[in-house]
Amino acid sequence: MNHSITHIEELSLNAFPALQTEVYDGWILRFSDGYTHRANCIWPLYESSIDLETKIKHCEKKYTEKKLPTIFKISDENNMDLDFILNASGYQLVKNVQLMACNLSQVPLWPVENIHITKGMNESWLDAYIDFNGTQTKKVHDIAARILQNVSSNMFCAELKQDNQVMGFGRVVLDQEIIALYSLHINEKFRRQGLGIQLCKALMNVGIEHGASIACLQVASDNKSAISLYEKLGFQSMYHYWFREKRTANSKEIID
Repeated sequence: MNHSITHIEELSLNAFPALQTEVYDGWILRFSDGYTHRANCIWPLYESSIDLETKIKHCEKKYTEKKLPTIFKISDENNMDLDFILNASGYQLVKNVQLMACNLSQVPLWPVENIHITKGMNESWLDAYIDFNGTQTKKVHDIAARILQNVSSNMFCAELKQDNQVMGFGRVVLDQEIIALYSLHINEKFRRQGLGIQLCKALMNVGIEHGASIACLQVASDNKSAISLYEKLGFQSMYHYWFREKRTANSKEIID
């Protein structure tokens, strides 16, 4: 799979756009009023020319002004010097994620049932997304809707239904020849029935049908059961990333 981490990270930026974005000497600063770590963090994506400690102080000022914790997204393939400085400066490790990828040229189209897929997001899918993630306040609902409605790449949303009951959902974003699977969730009442695999297969089918060559997804590094499921579908670990966070007394809580 000859795709750079930068390419994958750019796709991720496009698939979940922040409400506000600033570019600062190769770093992407994202602000979304505290909704999710990845929409409220600094992505040190490109090469820098300014001294790191100067840049960190600038970012801390920006995020403090918005009453947000200062959060950095760090990859194990780059930015290790930055990670060392952040750790020494009291930034806490708050989340560790594995990026997995699969070569779709080696994957067949799978038969799937009871999965409804639409191009773009409808209200039913958004309601399920909000409800299953436990973020039911109107403010969070509105932020999530604004973020997902601003996805400019082709996005397909899937609902796994039976007797009009949503048992699970997910979405896939197609960007050039890569698809990224996001928001994969099975209701706790219906887990361990093979539904997660069915949902993933349906979303991977979308990529195959639209000529994608690579599928990728993100999963918490300590979620061994999910990682095992994805490995059965042909996904392999590509790289890891994590978030480092520093809070002030006035920092909002991140809803994730």
